[in-house]
Amino acid sequence: MWYRAQGGGVLIELGEGDQVQSRVVRNRDMFPSPIIPSRSRGREGRFESVFAGEDAITSALIHMREAKQTKVAFTTGHGEPSINDVNPRSDGLGIWKARLSSVGYDVSEVDLVKDDLPADLGLLVVVEPKSPFKPAEVTKIRAYGDRRGPLLFLLGNSVKTELEDLLRTYHLELGQG
Repeated sequence: MWYRAQGGGVLIELGEGDQVQSRVVRNRDMFPSPIIPSRSRGREGRFESVFAGEDAITSALIHMREAKQTKVAFTTGHGEPSINDVNPRSDGLGIWKARLSSVGYDVSEVDLVKDDLPADLGLLVVVEPKSPFKPAEVTKIRAYGDRRGPLLFLLGNSVKTELEDLLRTYHLELGQG
């Protein structure tokens, strides 16, 4: 697996082949900001670093052992960018999917015409649909939100999505421009 963590880190992999799980523990999680001791203790100009890597790596290993991955689903079927397109020059979301997967998320697409939302879904993401959602799809999204399921909408205002009424229930409205 290829992954570049800004600021560095440790890549932990567990398993083999298609069953491999991976998680990145970032340096900033292992080495919190330096602590500057008080001058009254006679340590002027010295920095002490705190190593929290043991806790961070242990937490990552426990999370992987329990195999409890938070599920993130991206809607599909409305011309949304593909989560499998990793070309950085395209509109695809493959790099985002790879980054989410590398830190332990289970990322998938969901076609709300054909499928229900998983009961254990941790986040539903709607990115730039090019055609409107059907009323039954909006009902599924609304029911998920009503159960306090987290929703992330990345929308423009050039296409009517049929999500406008749903957004208003959250006191949101897309403006011009």
